[in-house]
Amino acid sequence: MLADFKYALRILIKAPGFSAIAILTLALGIGANSAIFSVIDTVLLRPLPFPKPDQLAMVWAHTAKEPKEKDVASIPDFVDYQEQSRSFSAMAAYTRAGTILSGAGESQQLEGLAVSSNLFDVLSIQPMLGRAYTRDEDKVGAAPVVLFSYGLWKRAFGNDPHIVGQQVMLSGRSYTVLGVMPPGWRFPVQGAAIEYLTPLVPLVQTAVSNRGSHSFSIVARLKTGVEVHQAEAEMNTIAARLAQQYPDTNTDRLVSVIPLHEDIVGQIRPALIILLSAVALVLLIACANVANLLLARAAVRNREMAIRTALGAGRGRIVRQLLAEGLLLALLGGASGLLVAGWGVDLLRTLGPQDLPRISDIGINTTVCAFTLAISVLSTAAFGLIPALQVSRPDVK
Repeated sequence: MLADFKYALRILIKAPGFSAIAILTLALGIGANSAIFSVIDTVLLRPLPFPKPDQLAMVWAHTAKEPKEKDVASIPDFVDYQEQSRSFSAMAAYTRAGTILSGAGESQQLEGLAVSSNLFDVLSIQPMLGRAYTRDEDKVGAAPVVLFSYGLWKRAFGNDPHIVGQQVMLSGRSYTVLGVMPPGWRFPVQGAAIEYLTPLVPLVQTAVSNRGSHSFSIVARLKTGVEVHQAEAEMNTIAARLAQQYPDTNTDRLVSVIPLHEDIVGQIRPALIILLSAVALVLLIACANVANLLLARAAVRNREMAIRTALGAGRGRIVRQLLAEGLLLALLGGASGLLVAGWGVDLLRTLGPQDLPRISDIGINTTVCAFTLAISVLSTAAFGLIPALQVSRPDVK
């Protein structure tokens, strides 16, 4: 086989125009597939970056008339869910927030979340520096505190190791920095990257006792051994009880419990599968084009194959040599395709839809490289076998 590859390399070098066109054609097809697979790997296949991610779930409220709608809850409902539910080990409420950071260079508009203190128990994650805020800091009248993302800490504060305990100005109000989240940490919500976390209750004081203020999402962690359908049944029992107690605000309100990963990717999965199917068709077209190039080039090599046959080379030996040439083409096309995929992924992160889940995590990794190698080998069979079988039948008369 080593001799086959050495000879194949010499043959390709002797036909640079043909080799360049074939490799470029394969690079475009393989690169497109690798780029889209990198998206699917990150969004659909890779588990969420939290301990035991299969236990995480979203708790959505909805009305009986609109069972497929994802509605949010009120703070009083959330408190009742926490106190009465036995299916979850922890439950947290959150809502989007925004602020302006000043006093650290130029003023910056930040996207963040106001989150209840038990979020850190739900996600089983703690700050890299400092500490998480407690329930005492998540109540009306508590002093304002904040946690920063690793990216914001690096960008705005130059990785200052003494940031914990400092005072920062957010929208003209002084906050105490409690800590910095780990690098690579992402809160599992769509949209702009979350750059800070702050306690929920002090920010939404007017909604704390308003059961009709449905403005808060709920994420929870299932207890070990509890299935989603069991948790959902229990939550609807609680919802029915609350509807009897508070008919003005809770009548006909039901609850859906959806695994967090499914909640994030459920709507986008069909589009990604269709997109992968489309680029797979592009690869098939590329393989067909390369097969046609090989067939056209076969006429030039009839004399060579006749001489090899006359010298005693069997058909299987010739097919193996030609498949080695095809595999070398495919591997070179695959290597070039990784470069194309890298450019495509960079372009996607820059210009792609920012509501694509985990878009900043998309990249070329070992899984994508293995996928590229696999489709390179399969491409050899797709474009190399028929030309090899035809060329291996030389006319030796």
